[in-house]
Amino acid sequence: MSLNWDIGECRDFEELKSDEEWPVTHTAIFMSLISGFAGITEDNWAEWYARVALWGRVVDGRNDDPLTPEQVHRRIGLSTNCWPDLTYSKWVQEKLGVKRYLEEIRESGIRAVQKAEMSV
Repeated sequence: MSLNWDIGECRDFEELKSDEEWPVTHTAIFMSLISGFAGITEDNWAEWYARVALWGRVVDGRNDDPLTPEQVHRRIGLSTNCWPDLTYSKWVQEKLGVKRYLEEIRESGIRAVQKAEMSV
């Protein structure tokens, strides 16, 4: 099955296809396979970020997150055909079995975006 995606609902979506932004957008599209969400929304962006960051740290052994909270937040509106959304419990159970780390990363992401928005 192919991975279908759409950024047409993202704010200023044409910018997300620029040479500078496309690598980030491309990463977000493929990280949707990890997130357990079919897209990034205003309601789920922090959880989407936290799931991808945690997966990178635990499964992929990364010391850095594949995307920043600001990059994920900027891509609200991205949609894919990845899967029906997985609940928090189902995702943790299926992907990691780890709850505490996910909560810490999600809250850190929210704080980073809030701090960035306050400095604008």
